[in-house]
Amino acid sequence: MKNIVFLYPGSASQYVGMGEKLYNRYSIAKNIYDEASDILNKDMKKLCFNSSIVKLNKIENVLPAIFTTSVAYSMVLVYEYGIIPYFVAGHSLGEYSALACSGALSFSDALQMVQYRSDLAKEVSKEQNAGMCIVNGVECNKIEKICLEISNEKEYIEIACKNSHFQTIVSGHCSAIEKFIKIISEYSGKAIELIGSAPYHSILMKDVAKKLRDKLYDCKISTPKWKVLSNTTCDFFSDKNDIVNNLYLQMFTPIDWSAVLDKVCILGDIVIDIGPNSINKDLLMNEGFKKTVFSFDYDIQEMKCNVDEIRKQKNMRLVNCALKHIASTPNIAQASMNDINDIFLQLQAMRKNVSEESDDFNYEKLLSLLNNLLCLKGLPDEEINTILEQTLVIMNG
Repeated sequence: MKNIVFLYPGSASQYVGMGEKLYNRYSIAKNIYDEASDILNKDMKKLCFNSSIVKLNKIENVLPAIFTTSVAYSMVLVYEYGIIPYFVAGHSLGEYSALACSGALSFSDALQMVQYRSDLAKEVSKEQNAGMCIVNGVECNKIEKICLEISNEKEYIEIACKNSHFQTIVSGHCSAIEKFIKIISEYSGKAIELIGSAPYHSILMKDVAKKLRDKLYDCKISTPKWKVLSNTTCDFFSDKNDIVNNLYLQMFTPIDWSAVLDKVCILGDIVIDIGPNSINKDLLMNEGFKKTVFSFDYDIQEMKCNVDEIRKQKNMRLVNCALKHIASTPNIAQASMNDINDIFLQLQAMRKNVSEESDDFNYEKLLSLLNNLLCLKGLPDEEINTILEQTLVIMNG
């Protein structure tokens, strides 16, 4: 089976009109935008679809808007297209999208935390006169050296995100960023100040990060249904304390998205960039990722055809696995062969539907048939549970 990875973007992926087509086509997407509007008491539909780019780019608006759009995309992908990931990860803000879509955080809690995080960042940006700058074409060690040369007691700048081997983001005081941009041009690099940004992932955010941590502890955090890769440690989250601590650290320490992408290259076979634009896809393609990458925003039809074939292979494997148990498990209870044959014929019909690419494959029916078969044969409950758990692994893989 091929491993599908969902990647969620952070800031700078926004554009006016993002998500509008899905809003008009799918009720599940419409419900996400409407719910977000109610939670934050702001018209998320108007903000994402019809506002000016200036209004959308405001610190207090842009991240909640990207988060809402990313979750809407993800819900359509899972519940309308039936695509389930092996694991997920998110860049900066995108980590909140990943945790919400995996069920670790409720949509409401995650959205309110994203808004609170944005409000804290706006406060720091205003008080410190600070922001971010994206750099292309200059090695990370050279950027680090420049930051050290510029920084002093009154103005500070540091690496905030290692996006890839060719792209870096720095955070700091605006005066330091201005000096940084001038110096970078001498290295034939390109540096662009991010309008309406805040000094995320830098020491300037440390004090307000404590407020964020306190709020996070008030949230209900559940075990995620998919594995979520942290952009701070590049390890999978383990429990509530791990999630809270990493979201806290993420606020004021650099994130290494490049390391996350390296891990995606090792563990993933198909990557879907879920969110507005195609930033993560572009990063992977520029890194020379040799496997399949789709942008949900731009490659929906191609992606759907590719993933449909994977789903067909998975469904065939599931039916074959169930059929195998008809012959391979002992008939301890001496069940009637007529009853066993009835289950066999139903599984054969499901197999035919898969081969004919029918859309009515029913996972619950397959599990029910398999469970009935094992119970008929009188297998111990422990053995039945083990077989069903192994089948669920195939379903969710």
